[in-house]
Amino acid sequence: MPYSEPKPQTWFIKSSINPNFEYARQHCLDWALKFEFVKKDDRNYQRLEISKIWMLTARAYPSATKEELCFATEWFTWLFCHDDICDDSQLRNQLDSLLVLHKEFMAILLHKKMPGKSDPLHRGLLHIREQLDDITAEKWIATFTEDVRLYLNATRWEAKNRRYNTINSVSSYNKMRLFSGAVYTCFDLIGMFHQIDVDVSFLKDLPFRQMITMANNCVCWDNDIRGVAKELKEGTTNLITCLKHEHHISIEEAIKRAQKMCDMEMEDFFEFKERLPKFDEQKSLQQYTAGLESLVQGHIDWYSDTERYTVKD
Repeated sequence: MPYSEPKPQTWFIKSSINPNFEYARQHCLDWALKFEFVKKDDRNYQRLEISKIWMLTARAYPSATKEELCFATEWFTWLFCHDDICDDSQLRNQLDSLLVLHKEFMAILLHKKMPGKSDPLHRGLLHIREQLDDITAEKWIATFTEDVRLYLNATRWEAKNRRYNTINSVSSYNKMRLFSGAVYTCFDLIGMFHQIDVDVSFLKDLPFRQMITMANNCVCWDNDIRGVAKELKEGTTNLITCLKHEHHISIEEAIKRAQKMCDMEMEDFFEFKERLPKFDEQKSLQQYTAGLESLVQGHIDWYSDTERYTVKD
């Protein structure tokens, strides 16, 4: 490797883990088999096992019920499988086909309508959408659906960059990275699981909205740091390659700059947190804020569990 392994970020957030992680593990593998994302003992099954997605959701949602944890694990599994298809398959260079696929996904989320020809991603998404009716209110479903739409849109933007070998400015990249990681959909689950009203006042408060953006940035940027070796091998642009290209620096220096960006973002997060006003829904605010922190720290801790980003010589 031409640079030293990035050191884990430390932001003094308490690490927690859901005690049902072993149950989530079995559910994840069974769900992936049921919807034919993988076949027993094939390469993709082994890849799923070493990814340990259930450890990510267990760390991200430490207070979730067993049922909620399983739902989150299904959604994260779907996201990882979708990303793998976009990154590894022929779709990565077929923008028209990707757009058709994404329109079919949106039809499932909006109308629970399956296309004539379906695959594991279609069937798995329909199963997730059907569960939402039992988990949460219509407004959260609408919010989640819109956040998925933005995520899909951003993945097509990434696919276009790959096709034409585009390296964006750091500023342009970060504006789209907020959506390409699907992190907003993961934040939506916080509100759903704690039964927080989507119209609650603090979710419309600008400083708190900025805290959500900061948490999103840290999850995505740190993912870019952890995944840089894998993405360099795949020829995928991320924050590190954008920093390298824009500032004419080495990969190692770009990683250091990205880590500094993460540190500064989390410093701002805690500064904003300290200055938040009191809200009528103070308990819900505390639950949502704790959820953001768990998602950020959970991602950091998960990198010690997973081999998803390990590049073998």
